[in-house]
Amino acid sequence: MKNQEQWDFSQKVFAENLIKYAWIPFLTSLLGFFVNEQYTPWGLLGVMTMFLVCMALASFKTRDRINLEFEKKEND
Repeated sequence: MKNQEQWDFSQKVFAENLIKYAWIPFLTSLLGFFVNEQYTPWGLLGVMTMFLVCMALASFKTRDRINLEFEKKEND
């Protein structure tokens, strides 16, 4: 957190990105309804993995957007 403006901007953008990519673990969990019970641990692992992928994707997209936004302001 460099300053309050960047912090507020990053919180807003991260929430938008998280909502945008939330369909990934959601679809993975829906697929779990069609998995045989003996494969439940693999299904759980898949959902957790997709959740982490979603979080990483949202984090990287947020970082890129912050860099773009505040580089523009520094150059102006």
